Amino acid sequence: MTIKVMTVEKKLAYDKKLCSLLDEYRQLIKKGDKVGSSEVALLAKLGIRYFSYGLVVLSVYDNGSVFSPNVLNSIENDLIGKFTTGVSVVASLSLALSYPTLAVVP
Repeated sequence: MTIKVMTVEKKLAYDKKLCSLLDEYRQLIKKGDKVGSSEVALLAKLGIRYFSYGLVVLSVYDNGSVFSPNVLNSIENDLIGKFTTGVSVVASLSLALSYPTLAVVP
């Protein structure tokens, strides 16, 4: 019985020390900081494996033109609005020229 109590006390002391180390380490590494290979190895030994990777789009290149990344943020309503505007321009032009098109047909 005394052996089990001693091992439990050792495990509790180890867990307490581990928690204090994690608290100290949590203050050293903050969100957005770059983590080196030694930190990755230490975190892997501690069982902390959550890392996320991603891309930050700086510019978009298409057919010789460079655009800002805001082009990618267009939502469906913007595209529908631009398409509707284009169809109305074609309809107006075809009516002005007396040239029948499908855009004019109701």
